[in-house]
Amino acid sequence: MVFGILAMFGSVILLGKTLLQTLTQMLTEAPKAQNDRMLQVVVPGVNLPVSQLTYFFSAILISGVIHEVGHGVAAIREQVRFNGFGIFIFIVYPGAFVDLFTTHLQLISPVQQLRIFCAGVWHNFVLGVASFMVLFLLPAILFPFYYTGVGALVTEVAEDSPANGPRGLFVGDLVTNLQDCPVYNVEDWNLCLGDISEKSQVGYCVSAATLQQLSFPARVYRRLDGSVECCSNNSLTDICFSYSNKLDSHLYACLPARKVIEASKVCRTNMDCHKDFVPSFCVTPSLENQTRLIRVKHPPHIDMLYVGHPMHLQYTADCNAVLKALQPIFQEQGMTETVHNWEDHGYLVTYIKKNGSFANLRIHPHGLVLVDLQSYNDDMKGREEVDQLLNKVEERMKELFHGNIKRVKRLPAILRGGVIDRYWPTADGRLVEYDIDEVVYDEDSPFQNIKILHSKQFGNILILSGDVNLAESDLAYTQAIMGSGKEDYTGKEVLILGGGDGGSNIDQMVIDGCKKHMRKTCGDVLDNLKGECYQVLIEDCIPVLKRYAKEGRMFDYVINDLTAVPISTSPEEDSTWEFLRLILDLSMKVLKQDGKYFTQGNCINLTDALTLYEEQLSRLYCPVEFSKETVCVPSYMELWVFYTIWKKQTGI
Repeated sequence: MVFGILAMFGSVILLGKTLLQTLTQMLTEAPKAQNDRMLQVVVPGVNLPVSQLTYFFSAILISGVIHEVGHGVAAIREQVRFNGFGIFIFIVYPGAFVDLFTTHLQLISPVQQLRIFCAGVWHNFVLGVASFMVLFLLPAILFPFYYTGVGALVTEVAEDSPANGPRGLFVGDLVTNLQDCPVYNVEDWNLCLGDISEKSQVGYCVSAATLQQLSFPARVYRRLDGSVECCSNNSLTDICFSYSNKLDSHLYACLPARKVIEASKVCRTNMDCHKDFVPSFCVTPSLENQTRLIRVKHPPHIDMLYVGHPMHLQYTADCNAVLKALQPIFQEQGMTETVHNWEDHGYLVTYIKKNGSFANLRIHPHGLVLVDLQSYNDDMKGREEVDQLLNKVEERMKELFHGNIKRVKRLPAILRGGVIDRYWPTADGRLVEYDIDEVVYDEDSPFQNIKILHSKQFGNILILSGDVNLAESDLAYTQAIMGSGKEDYTGKEVLILGGGDGGSNIDQMVIDGCKKHMRKTCGDVLDNLKGECYQVLIEDCIPVLKRYAKEGRMFDYVINDLTAVPISTSPEEDSTWEFLRLILDLSMKVLKQDGKYFTQGNCINLTDALTLYEEQLSRLYCPVEFSKETVCVPSYMELWVFYTIWKKQTGI
């Protein structure tokens, strides 16, 4: 009696403590991992998906019945009277009970009582082992009723699938071939589609007589991607085919696709079609890049002809099935769910946590799943939770697609809204994260925003209006724009346009920032704007150039180190290219006949911009020649092109 009372109170206390721990964990911003607890309270709709309630309560009912049956069988075995047995439902919780004669139970020995009390747990253990064995032996048990290794069985066709339609695939169909690739199971289906995607489009053998009979005149034209089309865009049955004759010239014919493909064998060249001395051609569908014409055999139905990207056929999934598979992962985190359904365009699901962090789950109809996680906290524990969540998403997707995931890519976290901005664009539009740890200078001049940031790798970096200009590590830039050490400046007159570290510069604030925080690059030259052999002008370079040209002043070298985006007080330039051409023309007017003009160009990836710049050189008032050099500038994180330009020498 005493033991029973203590056990009852102990169970209530343990249950209450576990419930309190669970509620505390759900309300805290950084919950502990679930594996830290021996017991876990299951709350339907919170950490147990509603879609699994049927299985959950069925398992409880079955295990409860077997448990009580175990008590009853043991009682009968120990000669204890068995009063009755029943099943009950408490609100929604199903259970069972057994009623034993208490007087008989008290008369038997403690060992016999222990057998009766432990019989329920023992029967549950046996039930678990039996269930595992049945699950393990299920294929062998069901073997007489099914057959395997004869094809890939279609179990579901999504409404937005390209295989859906009157001549598409149906539930219960058995796919046996994709083109000439045999399909024996789901793995073969995926391997065949991957092979079709990687290899070029196969052709089909068609006799010359059939080709002449089926083809009809059509206008041949090229698509934007360079492929050839010769059929009407409105045709749903005809496809443009290409073939070669004995002269190896490419010919095109608009043919009915099904008539060509049915009863034809696949081929790669005309040699594959030479048989029975019947002149034949290997005709290949002329389709857009990455697009394939695929014949899908699923007897006894007529072959399905699919035109499109093979991966769309492989990874087209029921978006609803993907959503149901991933929902429990986020619900277990105590997140509130909002689902947006765009019919044929998939789902957008937003999950919000009590601490303000949230996740965006985008499910596209062609097998693309995007997960975006955002959180204010930047602690290691939060990052570990994110990694665990992504691992679960990845594992669930692999289960859903039978391990056939084409690619998984995790992008590093982007830290936004911080005091220090670490992200700056390259010239070709890529976003680069720098190891910035300090803002040393940040001012707005009348012309531009000026920042000097400290990088652990590159030292101080000068950034003008969002463009990385120069870092203390960028000696290669200075060397390249001065001729890469090939020039002798002794006794020469040099005009520097821009630069910030000496020359004709429009922005005094750039000089102020550089002479204080970029001394490893500038040295002490900016401490005094005028020295024995140099003078720094705080002026717009265009009026300066015009003045020098009018005075007839000539220089041995002109170095153009202006910012990429033109900054000038002159109203003459209407566009960037006109501005650059104006600078070039004026520079050539003050450059000696045997002088050289150095300038930085652009990123090596921007080939169109480089070509346009070189076109400007042919439009100058005087003919010029040029050479260019590609240099790796460390802080740019991209290769940079530098130009050397000189006046073309004319013969006498």
